[in-house]
Parts: sequence; structure tokens; C-alpha cells
Amino acid sequence: MKTARWIFLTAGMLGLVPLAPIFYELARGGQDMLPDDGSMGLFIYIFLALYIFWQIFFFFIAANPVRFRPMIILAFFVCAVTPFNTLWLYFYGMAVWQVTIIVSLAFALLFLVAFWLTGRESRRAAA
Repeated sequence: MKTARWIFLTAGMLGLVPLAPIFYELARGGQDMLPDDGSMGLFIYIFLALYIFWQIFFFFIAANPVRFRPMIILAFFVCAVTPFNTLWLYFYGMAVWQVTIIVSLAFALLFLVAFWLTGRESRRAAA
């Protein structure tokens, strides 16, 4: 359970780190982050709000991974889908960090490991 807790704490913290420069750029005007017509501003804020929600969700899972074991599957799907969202934003002309795709897929695999470890822990506690 300790490993699963560290996986989700790390995912939550590393997920919040890239938000600081994004919010700074948006507060500064954010014209270089948006496509040429600037029509996706609301979409960016909604995307960031959902992103923050999931990082907080990772902290909740880290509090007790065995109790929130079914939610680990949701966390896996969020991290597995993020590369597709990132590529979609790239094709709409937005600046994208390629590291986001790699880190997201790595955490998706780590979430599967955490799901497996918490399953072993819950079976051991039940016995």
C-alpha cells in the first residue's frame, strides 16, 4: 500500500507542476498558447479546471489506495486518454509539451501496478 500511495502522491504533485507556467501565460495574455483566432480560450480554462480536479483526485486516492481501489481504474483511463487529448490540441495549433505524453503513459502503467498491489493488499487483509 505504501508504493501505491507514493505513486498517487507523485502523480498528483507532478501533475500540478506544469499548471503554474500555463496559468502565468494565460494571465499574461496567452496569445502564443492559443491558435491564431484565439477562439479556444474557454476550452482551455475548462480543460485546466478538469486537469486540476484529477490531480486532487489522485491525492484522495493516495490517502487510502485500498479503500479507493475501484477509482484507480478511472485514474488509469484518465492517464491513458491524456496523450490523445494532447495530440488533439497539437493538431489545433496549440503548443504542446511532448513530455506530457510520455509521463502520462508512464503513470498509466504505474496506476495498473498500484491496482495490482492494492488487490494483493486487500486479499491479504481479508484472509
